[in-house]
Amino acid sequence: MGIIKMILIVTAMYATIALTNRLLGEKKDEWFHLRWASRAVGMTRPSQSFNFGTPKGWQGTLVMIAMLLAMAVEIYIITALL
Repeated sequence: MGIIKMILIVTAMYATIALTNRLLGEKKDEWFHLRWASRAVGMTRPSQSFNFGTPKGWQGTLVMIAMLLAMAVEIYIITALL
């Protein structure tokens, strides 16, 4: 049962990041810095990368806090159900 919980939690977190990327779109360029690893492979904008860099301002900080809260709720729901 523990492995099923782990797989569900990782899948939920991956889906949250992917959904946030899809919803932000080009705003990700304005609100987040590009990560060093992304620069090394030739990416020029944060919206080209799956990963989030550090927030540039308060909007990016709010997005990061909302993502962390969503992930915490997902983990709570998954662990409560199984």
